[in-house]
Amino acid sequence: MKEILRLALVLILLIGAVVIAQEAEDTVVDEPLGEVTEDTTDVSAGEPADATSTPIEDFAPSGKVDIGAINAAYEAGADALKADDTEGAINYFKQASQIADEFLSGIVGPGEEAQAKYFRGLAKYYWGKLAEDSDILDQASEGFIEAATAFTNIEKLGRFYLDSKYRRGLGSFRQYQLSKNESVQIRQLSEAYGDFRDFLEDPALEESKSEMGKEIEQAKYLSAYCLLMRGVIKMYSIAEQNAAKNDLSTAAGYFAELDDAQDEHIAVMSRLMEGESHYYLARLYMQVRPD
Repeated sequence: MKEILRLALVLILLIGAVVIAQEAEDTVVDEPLGEVTEDTTDVSAGEPADATSTPIEDFAPSGKVDIGAINAAYEAGADALKADDTEGAINYFKQASQIADEFLSGIVGPGEEAQAKYFRGLAKYYWGKLAEDSDILDQASEGFIEAATAFTNIEKLGRFYLDSKYRRGLGSFRQYQLSKNESVQIRQLSEAYGDFRDFLEDPALEESKSEMGKEIEQAKYLSAYCLLMRGVIKMYSIAEQNAAKNDLSTAAGYFAELDDAQDEHIAVMSRLMEGESHYYLARLYMQVRPD
């Protein structure tokens, strides 16, 4: 138990630095399909408005709920987050999700449907992440599945489609972080690992490697991390030790692949985590079975 706590403390600090650092720079509009508008608000211009008193109509001055209104509410949440207004950000992301629900309840074209589902997934992801709400994160993960399917249906397999698959993994990973039960943690780690590998092995990623370099390295690191933590949990159960050996060995190999990562921070941490993987793997092989 002490070893688990020791490793968990080190890894929580390191993994937090990687994921939070990237998410702080997230942009909403990367591959607009139609009505999405890019936010040009200067974050340093002042504090965002009080999200709890901002009606939906403020994000749709024309009275029409559309993709632009969803994006405006989402960007308001992003601005609040940059201003360290967590409560305001949560409320804006809630509103973005509600606006998306209202928009999708009407008759919309397939392109707008895909965009709205993507933005709704983003809003619920940050809402759940900031509020530490596992149920909302689960809804976000399901939302990203719906978004990826919608983009597939219109044969738009670019950044929004791929980001939906990547963020589905982030949603599963966040749920693991919130769980205190080891069996639930194993399940969430397994889901997150599967989600990240699904993203990395998607044929559509080949054409977008240059613009998704950060996400690719993040997904590789996080998938290896999932295996490492799953192996560490399983190694203390005699019945699971063979599975733990496989997880730790595979994790070490994945971390080794990141030695030349473009992100120096990930490269350095991957070397450290590769060493941790070998350390626990060696402990497993050195154990004397009671029989």
